[in-house]
Amino acid sequence: MDDSQDSNSKKTAIIVGAGVAGLAAAVFLDELGYQVSLIERQNILGGRTYSIKDKKTGLLIDNGQHLMIGAYHETISFLEKMGVKHKLNILNPTTVPLLDEQQNKNIFKLNSFRPPFNLLMAMLRFGGLKLKDKIKLFNLDRELKKIKKEGLNKLSSITVKEWLNKLGQSDEAQNNFWDVLTLATLNDESKFTTADGLAAVMLNSYYAGPHDGFLIIPKVGLSELFVEPTERYLNLRGQFIARGVGLKEIKIMNNQVRSFVFDDGTEQKADLFVSALPFKQLLNVLPNTFVANHKGLKNISKMSSSPIVSIHLFFDSQVMPESFVGLSNARTHWFFNSHYNKQHNNLFHLIGVISGAYDLLDKSKKEILEIVLKDLQQINSSLSNKNLKHALVLKEREATLSSRVGINDYRPQQKVLENFYVVGDWTKTDLPATIESAVKSSRMMADQLDC
Repeated sequence: MDDSQDSNSKKTAIIVGAGVAGLAAAVFLDELGYQVSLIERQNILGGRTYSIKDKKTGLLIDNGQHLMIGAYHETISFLEKMGVKHKLNILNPTTVPLLDEQQNKNIFKLNSFRPPFNLLMAMLRFGGLKLKDKIKLFNLDRELKKIKKEGLNKLSSITVKEWLNKLGQSDEAQNNFWDVLTLATLNDESKFTTADGLAAVMLNSYYAGPHDGFLIIPKVGLSELFVEPTERYLNLRGQFIARGVGLKEIKIMNNQVRSFVFDDGTEQKADLFVSALPFKQLLNVLPNTFVANHKGLKNISKMSSSPIVSIHLFFDSQVMPESFVGLSNARTHWFFNSHYNKQHNNLFHLIGVISGAYDLLDKSKKEILEIVLKDLQQINSSLSNKNLKHALVLKEREATLSSRVGINDYRPQQKVLENFYVVGDWTKTDLPATIESAVKSSRMMADQLDC
């Protein structure tokens, strides 16, 4: 890597890791007047948000199906700055079909009523809840309003399931609705996931602006949405991007970062150092004694990740007319019709998503396909395996920070030292580990530097 920089008397910043948080950090530091060097170990940018080319079909496919919501204010603002907000499909109203255990299709329909009436109306009309559960939704409403005033801390030590039991939601209601929502937003089962995460999702989505709960589906692949426009922007602004160069060591002296040392042997100095690495990678490059003695970092070794398995299926005929369908009683939690490869050479592209897929990481492609195709029978019982022409299974072993009880307590602030920040969805943002959390972490860093 060429370590020469023409800073033109600007302050310099080095960012390692070019996932969503790193890309956002580069843009925000550019706005603050920094000369930025963005360094990525892989040969592609985007981190866990990227597209790859399927060799058989020649199509670009995403590593996973990413949904957003209207409450992703930082992400939407960032994409608007990159000139690609028009590539988002905002579902207004948002209609979510959910199949229950009896394969009844229940519709959750969110309109733009004033919050929280939009949520209450959607839940009261939802066919997957019995009358007694609908009546007890008012317990939830009172609880969320109280939490909005007092904060989320009281929920940090209990699971979603424990919280919903306390609020009087029956097992059937949890299975038909709440478990699906928890898996979709927190990437784990309600019996493990911390309740403050679900409460944060609901407060930000359904107790804020009238459009904040609407689902948003990208019209294009993730690389086209996030990576390509950001790279163009940074190039036009004269910022430096390097691929294929990994960080080997962070040197710290006198309570400041002295330099970043890279795998190619170069040692880089700057006014500001930023790590946008996943927490496990960060631990590998920081001095052990520094981590052990730093209040904010000493517990990140206790954090863990949650996996997602995405299954790309190509059929010779349309499988379902809906854009997406959730399943409450299946191992596959969601099926999506591809919104960027709707039909190609008479093949119909469907994406299955399995969250919290710990038990599938060591299973073969054949075993996973058997599970997914069996689940798909709930949506289209006439479907035959002969209709499947091609399939691709993608396993993201560390898709998101685990949302299990206690993990949030270990998430660090962005500022580590005076000249060293960490950003990423796993840092403390008061949000679950999402794309929005990644962008927000970089915004929080920039706000601290700008004050």
